[in-house]
Amino acid sequence: MGGRLMTTPAGAHPIRLFLRANRRAMVELLLASLLINLFVLALPLFSMLVYDKAVGNEIHETLWALTIGVVLLLALELCLRVARTFMIEHAGARWDAHLDDRLLRGVLAAPLSTALPVGDVLARYRELSSTRDVLSAQFLLPLADVPFVLLFAFVLVLVSGPLLVVPLLMAALLVVIGRWLQGVASRYQKNANTAHAKKISWLADVLLARDSLADPRAAAVAQGGMRQPALQGARLAARGRLWSQLAQQLVPVGMSLTAVLTLVSGVFLIEAQALSVGGLISSSMLASRMVASLCGLVPLLSRWKEFNHALQGLRSAVDLDAAPLADPDFAPTVTAAGAFPGEGVRLDGVSFGYAARPVLDGVTCALKAGELIAVAGASGAGKSTLLRLLAGQLTPTSGRVIFAAHLIDSAGARRWLGTQVAFKPQDPVFLGGPVREIVAPGRPQLDDAVVVAALRAAGLGPVLDKGELGLTTEVGANGAGVSGGQRQMLALARLLASDRPLLLLDEPTLGLDRNAQESLLKALALLRDQGRCIVVATHTTELIQCADRLLVLDGGRLVADGTPQRLLASAQTHSSDPSQAQSRKRA
Repeated sequence: MGGRLMTTPAGAHPIRLFLRANRRAMVELLLASLLINLFVLALPLFSMLVYDKAVGNEIHETLWALTIGVVLLLALELCLRVARTFMIEHAGARWDAHLDDRLLRGVLAAPLSTALPVGDVLARYRELSSTRDVLSAQFLLPLADVPFVLLFAFVLVLVSGPLLVVPLLMAALLVVIGRWLQGVASRYQKNANTAHAKKISWLADVLLARDSLADPRAAAVAQGGMRQPALQGARLAARGRLWSQLAQQLVPVGMSLTAVLTLVSGVFLIEAQALSVGGLISSSMLASRMVASLCGLVPLLSRWKEFNHALQGLRSAVDLDAAPLADPDFAPTVTAAGAFPGEGVRLDGVSFGYAARPVLDGVTCALKAGELIAVAGASGAGKSTLLRLLAGQLTPTSGRVIFAAHLIDSAGARRWLGTQVAFKPQDPVFLGGPVREIVAPGRPQLDDAVVVAALRAAGLGPVLDKGELGLTTEVGANGAGVSGGQRQMLALARLLASDRPLLLLDEPTLGLDRNAQESLLKALALLRDQGRCIVVATHTTELIQCADRLLVLDGGRLVADGTPQRLLASAQTHSSDPSQAQSRKRA
């Protein structure tokens, strides 16, 4: 089966994918189940022959021959059962990994405008994880044995005729009662999962807000918010387990009752000389086997229902049918690394907003190769949103984003745009690992000298020289183990080491001292001279003055586009003009 994951047709149910990807294994499973169930018949038939032929007749040679044959069949049955279990678990492990791959693909493909609450997604994932053993040996093997109930029924009719009625009636009764009990258990478990989801979501929020919970009163509020869903979930889960245990305990009791009723009914057949003692013993064993096989469907059906509910819950939060990150349906010609392609980037009347709150309104501008463009404006003017639109992380509510003459209007196009853009957000987050992997993720072929140069350009030269930081230094998730300023510098180094033609920086001087800012300005100027297009959202005057163009946003609108010198001079002129100042005061 190898280590390659399955392909994923859009909208396909995971179970259907599992069966399609493991067709050969399913055929082998059915063949193994056929042989196993044929071998199962050996023990009832052996019992009948021993009671009817060997007991009292002193034919020990026949007895030993039958014994050796049954032992060999039991050994072969054991081997087949082990092979069958291994086959199912191996296929299930691949399917498990495939489902996780689809989940992460959906998370990565989700637009940032789509809210993905961490706690909610984790709770739904936990619920799905607890039910996806539906394709494990525990549930699939009983299902594989169900078709062979007909074989046992046929043999039972041959041996004892009317006794077939007993296991059929008992199996029907047990399945109905067991299904009802499992239904009650599932309802309790569903409500318990809802409470657990609230608990995990609250816990995730608390973990993210730990810095603000140092006050004992705030901590008490956090603990109180956790207590109610935790207690409710525990009680509901306990009741669900109780009803589920009742359904499970019903099976062995039902099998024993089937054996009792079969023996009682068989006595009358023996008295009527319609059945032998050996036939009665074998009939009892076959009847119990039939009931056990049919009752094995009850937990499977219950688990199947729980799995589908959990799957739909996760689908409502994450698109499990998202296309791979490299979309084969959108593959325009890409220029050499670092060379800005085609006609650059154009925004045509781009607007964006969250629900009823507009953030950008009708922004139109063009970005070209070899430009260092500063974006300025008051807090909330839309600077960060503009950068995220350029990075393909957000989808405009209206207007067009055109990159290298290609309209970015689909999820696949936006993911391709992500391969052309390097983006440093205002509050960078990265996975843990060595410094080299953080600065150049997925690029083991990149020369170490390039990585070191990027680190120095980002302002980390002094800590490199002191040996406090190196390429192999481990940094925790989200920058644990380094200062806030060093986390910003690592994010800058990652962008500076990038080979993308379009570089986007949101407040890159945040947390940098003057020397680090000067190093950054030199590095950006060098990248601009290499033909890169650099867009920087900033409030820093020095960075604005070094830019080739200045875009000014106000209330989501682009109100100015020109050279920094001209726009700054114009702003100073307006501020020094008494008539302009008086008109602004009256306004």
